Amino acid sequence: MSNFRMKLIGMLSICCIIASTNSFANAIDISEGPSGGNMQVGEEIISNEEQIERIKNDKSMPSDIKEIVIAKLSGNMPKPLSSYRACDLGVPQIKQETSYYCGPASAMQNLKYFYNAYKDSSMYNVSLPASQKVLAKDIETTEKGSSGENVANGLNKYQDVNYYFPKQLESKSEFKDDIDSALNVGSCPLILRSRLTADSDFGYQSSGHFMTLGGQNNGLTKVLIVDPYYGFSSIKGPDSAKYYVSFDDAYESISTHFASQYIY
Repeated sequence: MSNFRMKLIGMLSICCIIASTNSFANAIDISEGPSGGNMQVGEEIISNEEQIERIKNDKSMPSDIKEIVIAKLSGNMPKPLSSYRACDLGVPQIKQETSYYCGPASAMQNLKYFYNAYKDSSMYNVSLPASQKVLAKDIETTEKGSSGENVANGLNKYQDVNYYFPKQLESKSEFKDDIDSALNVGSCPLILRSRLTADSDFGYQSSGHFMTLGGQNNGLTKVLIVDPYYGFSSIKGPDSAKYYVSFDDAYESISTHFASQYIY
């Protein structure tokens, strides 16, 4: 065999190894971080207007809940006496147990907050799932993640402090008012469904991730994130369990996600 043919065979072998390695890297997608907020099979994303019509025609939903949900969807919730004042609800961080459990883990964070706040209350009923795995089953989480509607349903199963549902992102001003109303009037944390980029305040990337929004600074130029991905993996993630990101980056993370929704 000539030297030329030997060199050619060697070069082809190296190319095959490189191609195979790249395919494997793409398959496990180590750069993407958490993936539990990606699109789910059969998931339906509907507009706020369509949700309002469905709720109006839902005979099983109590009238008082209907009134509140329609007000939320319409952007007509009560505003605080002092707008955009600083608030931190003290939502605890709960680490997600798999790369696709960010939906159940975020819901568990909210439920733990409600439980701590209202466990002795005679006005509200709050309980906790036996485990994150049990909640993931309630939410119908798969290896592809969770849908926004199912995360909301899981939250509503265990508490009646706040009726959660996925709301489509509208204007920046309405999103800001929703945050302020939820935190400073209702004392209820939200859940974001976001697409993250490493050059944003989040500091890492994900094609779809759920996390709790549990606070804001004075003026609401920043929001406090309680991130279940912290501590899960050695792959680049958040630098702490709770951190502030700019309001604009939070809005952008939702608007660039295919679902463009938050759990409110």
